[in-house]
Amino acid sequence: SSSSLKKELISEQGKDDALIDLICHSWSERAWRLHQLCTTVNESFSQSTMALIGLDDVELWKSCAEEGNAKRAECFYLCLMHFLHNIEGTDIRRKIFWGQIEPEFPPTKLMVHVLVALIDTSKILLRSMERRVSRIRQFWELLGGKDGSSPEFIEACCREVVHHLSSIVQVIYDENKSEEHFSHLTRGISVLDFLAGILFGKFERTRHEVDSGEEKALADDVNASNIVEGDILWYVKDATSKDEKRMKVKVVKVHRDDFPNLYFTIREEGGAIAGDTASERQTVANRLKAQQFPVQNETKTAVRVKETDRKRQNFEELILKHLVKSRLAIPSLQGQPHSLSQIFADCINTAISRCGLTGKAGLGSVHYDVFHIITSLEKFVCDSIARGDISDGTTVALSCLASAMGYGFFTESS
Repeated sequence: SSSSLKKELISEQGKDDALIDLICHSWSERAWRLHQLCTTVNESFSQSTMALIGLDDVELWKSCAEEGNAKRAECFYLCLMHFLHNIEGTDIRRKIFWGQIEPEFPPTKLMVHVLVALIDTSKILLRSMERRVSRIRQFWELLGGKDGSSPEFIEACCREVVHHLSSIVQVIYDENKSEEHFSHLTRGISVLDFLAGILFGKFERTRHEVDSGEEKALADDVNASNIVEGDILWYVKDATSKDEKRMKVKVVKVHRDDFPNLYFTIREEGGAIAGDTASERQTVANRLKAQQFPVQNETKTAVRVKETDRKRQNFEELILKHLVKSRLAIPSLQGQPHSLSQIFADCINTAISRCGLTGKAGLGSVHYDVFHIITSLEKFVCDSIARGDISDGTTVALSCLASAMGYGFFTESS
């Protein structure tokens, strides 16, 4: 039975979608009965079910992502999903999929190549990101969604995707071929963005807020350089006292005559008529707070924020170092396929939209490298337009600039 299931899994299934679905459903029913039979004899057989039915073969999943193998990818997707739907409970599904009773750290390679294979690439530029990742989202939910996988495992999957993409890029540069590897790259960058979205969400941070990744906790202290006229804050006479009553105020003016030592003119909010300068006072940033009451768990929140920021920074560095740096320079753009440059630009979109470039600035930093790439692309486009020299290189640079700044061809728009 096992040999028969494996053979049918890789056989040609035709082009009729309804027939493929019927065949895959029939296959999954037989695979499920084999699983039940084996676990009845010996419960430990559940650890090798995926191997028995042939769905643990990483090389087969990799073949699904190759150009021209869309029907095979669809067949594998339907077989896997129909099979998992027969299993009740996310815990049992994970146990069978991972092949371990209590996987402390499931194998990332199988997960990554399953996700890459499940990306929908039909009519690729007409598909929204949500449509492209709809299959992997369904699969992910069957295994318990975000709650079914630890952040450490998702991080490890991200590293595996980057390693996979980096090795493909190196092959492309060595062999000077991109067409046959294009499908792997576009699928891979979509998977990377999907996983980063699960890990970090979409990066959003207001001037006086910190997103901990689990809850949005207002940071009590405010940064002087972030304060602008019109901000509503809370004034405290004694910044060292946690019991001091706070007064709601509006920032009327930001004073920069002693820069970088900023100070501010404030007015009690709701307690004075606008324009009444007699009710105004001047103060410094450490007497202005973001909340009406002191944060009781400020230390714990700060630790969580710091840990999340560290993970974001590591992720940014991973993408920039292995996939982007030096490959979006203008000379590289003129010597490599447009599709390859587009993928590198989408990597920047993921780094910015998911992580926000929260690390240090300055020469040699990720922040500096991204800023340098984007400003170089912008200058190249502007100079070409000013000269009236609109070439293919100009089009590529403009397209990459749009992707990097949030358009996203193969990643979610930001």
